[in-house]
Amino acid sequence: MMNRILNSLTLRIWLPFAVSLAIGTTFMAYFYSGKQAELFRKGTEKKLEELCSVLALSIEITLEQQNYQGLKKTISLTQNTEDFEFVALVQRDSVTGSESVMFVNPEGM
Repeated sequence: MMNRILNSLTLRIWLPFAVSLAIGTTFMAYFYSGKQAELFRKGTEKKLEELCSVLALSIEITLEQQNYQGLKKTISLTQNTEDFEFVALVQRDSVTGSESVMFVNPEGM
């Protein structure tokens, strides 16, 4: 009986197909998930870098124009987004080179 099952045409066709499918699926599940995580991480880093650049430019422009209402609005946007873990606005004195913190979110950092 067992010999008859092992020699059947159906088993000879489906067994190699099923084994190759299982190996391919396992390989793709491992490789694709690692690649997907890497792509997600790179995309998130790029998004944060661009967001930081836009935020820095916005703050620079509002300070040059002494538009403190616009600065308040820019800072409130950083408080409402979940993309930043913390935000610090640092003022650097060009004469002495000293730095002072103007704003920190969340407080106490």
